[in-house]
Amino acid sequence: GPFGARAEVQHAWAQHRVPDDDLPTGSYTKLGLMLTYRFHVGTTNWLAYVRGDNLSNQEIRYASSVVRDIAPEGGRSVMVGLRTTF
Repeated sequence: GPFGARAEVQHAWAQHRVPDDDLPTGSYTKLGLMLTYRFHVGTTNWLAYVRGDNLSNQEIRYASSVVRDIAPEGGRSVMVGLRTTF
């Protein structure tokens, strides 16, 4: 059908085994959700969507990031969009 949905859960455990000059990172659980609707206008295909990222609003600091101590990942966000192919 024309409707679609997708959910994503990502969990990371705390990282405490780090070099002497590094700081440990905490654990987090990131939740994402996307709802879509496909439709056609003439010969053009369209996709309307609503996408939510980090819906649990966790503070996320990736252990592999060199800027994790000064710039964590973004918080909760919602994006609405329309995409077309022709």
